[in-house]
Amino acid sequence: MDYQHILLAIDFPPNEDNKLLAQKALEMAKKYQAKFSVLHVLEPFPDMVDQPLLLNELETMQELAIQTSKQKLQQYAETLGISDTSLHLKQGSTKREILEFSKQNQVDLIVVGSHGRHGLALLLGSTTDAILHGAECDVLAIYSPA
Repeated sequence: MDYQHILLAIDFPPNEDNKLLAQKALEMAKKYQAKFSVLHVLEPFPDMVDQPLLLNELETMQELAIQTSKQKLQQYAETLGISDTSLHLKQGSTKREILEFSKQNQVDLIVVGSHGRHGLALLLGSTTDAILHGAECDVLAIYSPA
């Protein structure tokens, strides 16, 4: 199968494992001459509706988290030598946003890291497991010790 659009779903902080994951995904994109996208999902802060005094602080913290994530993505792109147009930042449930992005953008391969740290997730993290079971395309889970 020749892949047309490869999605690399990453987590932060960027580290050597993320670089290795990206290099493998980029190699595949070059091999298949596929479009390459990088997605980071920022989980929302908890909703504190019953704590109105904290709402402004939470909004400020959320905005700061968004700006910081954008900067980290930019640095990641520079390190990898990829275009800013390949970068995507979403807010929400990580697994839902990755699956939704892949459907909306005709992704035919999702590349994710697998840390394998706890319980049944010794082989796969819960997000990776959810992506494997929910994706409508191929998924490549690459082991990256954390």
